[in-house]
Amino acid sequence: MELNKYLSESRRRRQKRVRTIRLVVGVFIVLLLVAGCMWLAVRSPLVRVDRIVAQGNNAIPTSDLMAFAEEIFARHRGWLGFLGTHNMLAWPTTVASDDLALEPRLAFATLSKSYFAHTVTLTVTERQPVAVWCFVPSFAVAASEGRPAGSATGAIVATPLDLGNSSTDTASLSVAGAMSSAPSIAVVYGESCYWFDETGTLFEPAFDAEGNLLLAIHDYSQKDPGAGGIILPPRFIANLMSILTVVQDGGLRLKEIQLNTIGLEEIDVTTYNGPTIYFSLRFPAGDTSSALRSLMSKPTFSRLQYVDFRTQDRAYYQ
Repeated sequence: MELNKYLSESRRRRQKRVRTIRLVVGVFIVLLLVAGCMWLAVRSPLVRVDRIVAQGNNAIPTSDLMAFAEEIFARHRGWLGFLGTHNMLAWPTTVASDDLALEPRLAFATLSKSYFAHTVTLTVTERQPVAVWCFVPSFAVAASEGRPAGSATGAIVATPLDLGNSSTDTASLSVAGAMSSAPSIAVVYGESCYWFDETGTLFEPAFDAEGNLLLAIHDYSQKDPGAGGIILPPRFIANLMSILTVVQDGGLRLKEIQLNTIGLEEIDVTTYNGPTIYFSLRFPAGDTSSALRSLMSKPTFSRLQYVDFRTQDRAYYQ
């Protein structure tokens, strides 16, 4: 009995030693694996970043995009951020839409990582300028005749033109009256101007402009939201683009394109060689091109007071 008891006790001690040894070996292996993973994450050449590259830029300096990439890293580096910009694992994999507010000149941007080339690449799409938008401060006053009124009086009897009827005999259009010269506009001080793209986003400071080659819209109604802001409510942007296309293709000698009151939802175009032209922002202006060209072909065009396209599919002039 005593021998059996001794053997049982010895067997238990031996099994306990074996379990202890296995536990120690297991912990050691786990620690080795953790140390190896830490070395791979921190010191391995596989995750080393040798270059940060920007591509797709034309107007934006590469140095500005490098600063933009560092801003993205600072915002989205997460818990591995302590590894720094020279570690591939610390870099985010996407550029969030909110990040583009840091660089309004960009319409789109992506980040990609190449572990074989040890390179982080920032690929960008720049905003393309459509025209210049100038915010004119409220204290700015036009010369002798004050700020442009911006709309024709509704009581004036005018000759209508049906834009929806392609069979209209444009040769029979008559002139209801003559016009005096358009109000002169003084040099405006304190205005702020920006380039804007087809989405209506302001993205870079610009100089005011005059003429047909470079269009500028003077906004007497809204406050300057700064770069990254929007020129108009989104529902009006496409209609504004169609207005600018009609104006630029019309061959008018432009004096000023104006947004006088945002609530009226209208764009006024004053010219040197003809009438003031009124457009509505509520619908596209594409159908007005042929009517405008027809009126401009008449010798009496320069004596018109205004051409009003603010009613869809119809035009009035005097």
